[in-house]
Amino acid sequence: HPVLDIKANGPADRLALDLNVTSEAGNARGQLTADVEGPAMGAEGNLEVERLNLAELLQNPEQRSDITGRARVNLKVAGAPESTPVAERLSGTFTFAGPRVVAAGYSATNVDVKGRIDGPRIELDGRARAYGGTATAQGFIVTPSERRPLSFDLRGRASNVNLQGLPAATGAPDLSTNLDLASYHVRGAGREISGSAELNRSTVEGATLDAGTVAEFSLQPTAISYSARGAVADLDVERLGKALEIPAIAKSEYASRVNGSFDVTGSMPRRPAGRRPSDSSIATMTLDATGRLKDSEIMGGRLPDLAFEAHLAEGALNGKVDGRFERFDPARLASRPDLKGDVTGAINASVSIADLTAPITPESVTGGGTLTLSKSTVAGLEIETASLDAAYA
Repeated sequence: HPVLDIKANGPADRLALDLNVTSEAGNARGQLTADVEGPAMGAEGNLEVERLNLAELLQNPEQRSDITGRARVNLKVAGAPESTPVAERLSGTFTFAGPRVVAAGYSATNVDVKGRIDGPRIELDGRARAYGGTATAQGFIVTPSERRPLSFDLRGRASNVNLQGLPAATGAPDLSTNLDLASYHVRGAGREISGSAELNRSTVEGATLDAGTVAEFSLQPTAISYSARGAVADLDVERLGKALEIPAIAKSEYASRVNGSFDVTGSMPRRPAGRRPSDSSIATMTLDATGRLKDSEIMGGRLPDLAFEAHLAEGALNGKVDGRFERFDPARLASRPDLKGDVTGAINASVSIADLTAPITPESVTGGGTLTLSKSTVAGLEIETASLDAAYA
């Protein structure tokens, strides 16, 4: 039960209030000037709140919150229509600074924000720490009701963002990151969220993304789509495959150090929180990527300069490469120990793998193109120079 200590002085339309309230909805103390004459009511002044739960005040469990801090408010509640919830009739301005805010399923600390309330729509301009990072935000939030999902449209800057710390409900990939966003724009309604960002120098699973890299994403109830353009250094394909739980590339043979530019678009299923993918989930992924690798290492060899394309759909991978390679072991590439050797040269070729969900064997790979070798060895045969136009099926 609430404990009220309220001192009041003055007429009903300019009532001076000194408050000290303890209740199940939280604690509040401060000084307000209120208009309680009705039917419309309002209040202006300063408040300190502790563990404020709006769900109790608004009698709406979807408005559950835990708010602690200092606020200055100038709020009014329209007198009609009386059948409309109080939250829908509330309007005015506010400033707030506090150590902790939990609302709409999200939490933040060191919050400093100002804004305007117009019923369920809250316009805001603020900054806070959340999920390991700091961020600014300008835009609006529309609070949920029984017939209306939470929606928002926010833009700003952010630093030290770790995707692993975000709530599972966001659908963000479980990647270890340190993202520094020069700018971002994110908007959503219910389970649909989309956004874009331009990065300062950042890291994703140990790889470094150059400043100027841009990314876009869209989360739908059943799918995630994304695109990114920029440059990366020290990308380990095996590590990324393990983090994204993609069995086809989460293997030791894909341990790598990849450097270069990229332009990628793709999509994948959006899994319910806690559900792990099956090996066949790659069959529902799509990927279209182009780029150029420089001074990279993968599958035991080196790529000084290599342009590439990769297209993944329905579990099948089609790719093209054009550039130079050094010190690859053909036995490893072809899964044939009898071809052990060391090859260096140039390649302009296409390759197709019929089904990445199945073990990759020589029979599952087709390709063709031009291969030029410099000093190399294959199956004990020494090669000074060779040029080959071939098809493999």
